Amino acid sequence: PDTSSYAIVDIMGRVIELSLTNINSIPLALFCLDQMQALTLRNSTDLTIPPEISRLASSLKSLTMVSISKYL
Repeated sequence: PDTSSYAIVDIMGRVIELSLTNINSIPLALFCLDQMQALTLRNSTDLTIPPEISRLASSLKSLTMVSISKYL
């Protein structure tokens, strides 16, 4: 299983895939990544998904949550 966070960028250096593991909160700056197509949140407890996630509505094609608890 993945135990670290990572990002994949396109040839222009824009983040298109982000995987965050064992985080306590989602940085709001993440929602400015308007080219991101995939977001994975893994192994995080007490995590709240803020309403700002709607900023990714036009680009995000995949949202995966594994072993997440609390407020979604």
